[in-house]
Amino acid sequence: MIIITGLGRCGTTLMAKWFKEMGFEMGVRMNYHEEYRAGMELTLAYSISRDMYTDYICPYGEVRLDDPVEDAYWGVNSTIRKRIHGLYDTPETGKIEVFKDPRITWDPLIIRAWHEVIPKDIQLIICHRDFDQIRLSREVTSRQSDDNFLDPKGRKITEEFQIDFANFMTEVYRLKIPHHVFMFPDFLMDFEEMYTILHPWIGDKVIRRNAVQAFQKVMDWSLVHDYSALAAE
Repeated sequence: MIIITGLGRCGTTLMAKWFKEMGFEMGVRMNYHEEYRAGMELTLAYSISRDMYTDYICPYGEVRLDDPVEDAYWGVNSTIRKRIHGLYDTPETGKIEVFKDPRITWDPLIIRAWHEVIPKDIQLIICHRDFDQIRLSREVTSRQSDDNFLDPKGRKITEEFQIDFANFMTEVYRLKIPHHVFMFPDFLMDFEEMYTILHPWIGDKVIRRNAVQAFQKVMDWSLVHDYSALAAE
C-alpha cells in the first residue's frame, strides 16, 4: 500500500491525482476542497491517523491499538488495529492501492503504529518543500495573516514544521520503511526522474506512455507558486 504524505502545500494533492488518473484504486469517500486546491484524502484512512493523535497521543502520549471506541465511520467497538486492517477492500472503503494522508507526519508514534499493524505493506511517497514556502503557501491560500494562521494541527511557526518533519523522518529511517522523498516543485520539472524512481512501485500496471498522459492531464502550472519574494521580506 502506497501512502502519499508530506507537510501540506508540497504537491501531495497533485501526486494523488496522478496516481488516480493512472488507474490506481484509491477507495471511496475522498474529499477535495476547490477553494484550497487541496484534498484527495481518503476520509476512512486519514481519520485513523487523526484519531491516533487526538484521542491517544495528546492525552496519553501513546497509541492504543486495541482500545475499543465508537467511531462515526467504523461503528461501535472499532479499534485502531481493526480500522487499519479494514482498509483492505471492504465495502466501507472500496479497494485501496494508494491513499494520501499528511497527518501521518504529525507525530512519530503515528507512523510507528501503522508500521506495527502492517509492517510489510507500507511504501511512502513523501512530498517536501522549503519550510518557509510551506508556511507562506498556507497563509496565501487561506487568505489569513501570519498572526492568526494555523494549520490543522495548530502549528504556527516554521520551526514546528521542521521539528515534526525531522521526528517523522527519523522514525521512517529507524523502521526502515521503503520511501522516496520528492522536493516540490523540483519533481514537477523532471518527470523522467520521478517516473524512473517510482517505476518499481508502479510496475507493469501502467505503461510509460499512459503515465505521461496522466501527468499531463493533472498538471496545471498556474497552480504552482513560488513565494521566495515574500519569504525575503
